[in-house]
Amino acid sequence: MEKEMATAVAALFAAFVALLVGLTTALIARRNAGLQAVINQQMKHAEFRQAWIDTLRQEMATLRALALTSTHSSLASGTGDGAVQSAAKARFDILASATTVRLMMDRKDQDYDRLVDLIEKIEAESFEGADTGEGPRDKDLHNFIEVCQDILKREWEVTKADMHRLPAEYARSEEAKRRRA
Repeated sequence: MEKEMATAVAALFAAFVALLVGLTTALIARRNAGLQAVINQQMKHAEFRQAWIDTLRQEMATLRALALTSTHSSLASGTGDGAVQSAAKARFDILASATTVRLMMDRKDQDYDRLVDLIEKIEAESFEGADTGEGPRDKDLHNFIEVCQDILKREWEVTKADMHRLPAEYARSEEAKRRRA
């Protein structure tokens, strides 16, 4: 009878240990799946952010190139209907590119006002230059490039920081956000 009792207790203990191991394994697998989901989300967010940065960089470069070439293309067109259409197209392209840059930017960015001021100067100088033969001033174009570099560098640093943030830190910050809401 004692032997049978000891065997039953041993079997019960083994079943209990197996249950604990199974539950622990399930909890670890659940946690790992959650961490993997957070990592995947961070990667996707970084991809979208990098695509946005690349598009913004391209649009900023396009705006500068259009501003530089607007005067030359208007003068090369000569006079007449073709010249008027060419000048109108150049103005439209500059305005479209400038508007795209503005729309892509966050108005709360520390360099937003400086960027918009430079864009407005470049627009005005490009449009006036089409009539006078003088384009945007080198100083304004240089300042535009510097502001763009500052913005793009800062955005890249944010992207890198997001990628290097540990998933546990991310999970804690998300939990804190939920509690505040």
